[in-house]
Amino acid sequence: MRGTRTFRRITEIAAPRYTHLGDWLSLLQAVAPDSTPYVFSMKGGLNQGWYQGVVGLAAAHIHEHAGLTFVEHIRSVVSGNSAPSTYELVQQLESIAPGITDLLAGLGAKSSTPN
Repeated sequence: MRGTRTFRRITEIAAPRYTHLGDWLSLLQAVAPDSTPYVFSMKGGLNQGWYQGVVGLAAAHIHEHAGLTFVEHIRSVVSGNSAPSTYELVQQLESIAPGITDLLAGLGAKSSTPN
C-alpha cells in the first residue's frame, strides 16, 4: 500500500525546522546536504507548507477584523526608511486585528520580543 507508506513517512518528519516568522526567507534560501534547495526536500516542503498555512490563517483573521483597510495600515507602518521587525509588525497587526498574536502563538509561530 503506497499511500500507507507515504503517510508513515510524513508522520515521521519532525516538527518544522523554521518556526520563527522572520525566518521564512532563510527557509527559501536554505540548501539541503545534497545541494538541492531545502524546500524541495520532503521536510523543507512541509515546512514551506506550514508557513503558507500560518500566513493564510493569519490573513483570514486579519481580513475578518479589518477588511481591506489593513492594507493602508500596513503601508503606513512600512513606509519609513527601515522595515519593521517581525515583532513590530505583529504588534501593529494586533492593534487592528485583536487576537492575531494568540492565533500565531497557537500555531507555533514565533516572533521575537524586542531586545
